[in-house]
Amino acid sequence: MNKEMRRLVVYLIYLFSTWSLFRYFVHLPEIIEEVWFKAIIWLVPLFWWFLSIDRRPKLLEGKIAGAVLRGLFFGGFLFGFFVWSRGGVGDLLWEKVLTRLLTALIEQLTFAGLILPLVLEKTRLSSWMGCLLTGIFYATIHVPIGWIVYRLDLTTILGVFLLNVLVSYVANTLRLSTKNIIPSVMVEWAVLVGSI
Repeated sequence: MNKEMRRLVVYLIYLFSTWSLFRYFVHLPEIIEEVWFKAIIWLVPLFWWFLSIDRRPKLLEGKIAGAVLRGLFFGGFLFGFFVWSRGGVGDLLWEKVLTRLLTALIEQLTFAGLILPLVLEKTRLSSWMGCLLTGIFYATIHVPIGWIVYRLDLTTILGVFLLNVLVSYVANTLRLSTKNIIPSVMVEWAVLVGSI
């Protein structure tokens, strides 16, 4: 395992443990936890790491119009699926919708924007395997939240884990095909808002 992959493993262990402990011990309004603290805990170490290796993230290289259209298509499909499966739209307060947008932005910056390109560059994995592995990383970070915050049973946590792998895989493949994180953010945002 090369130096960058070791750093990635250390970062993922840090993120898993720090975010889990934070969500267990700290109980603030959702917008403060998801927007302020998530940005600090998730992104600051990654950006510091990228600066230390003199690497500029390439987040918005592809054509924006095509990226937005793909994001609207796949995001709209997933939003519709969640609304249908829940029997309608829940309480859509603008604060919740905005919080979900910023959550999606932070999480997709982290995984589709920064981790996925690093995994593909530093390993010999194919694109679909890199997308799947990054999706597994993404889903793993969310497991403790289901258990600690939402008190889900093991079967539900497994279902949420598999759903998170699928959503992240779709977001990652959109990121690669458009060379842009906009559709990844839109897909996750649609899933988050559809599950309110």
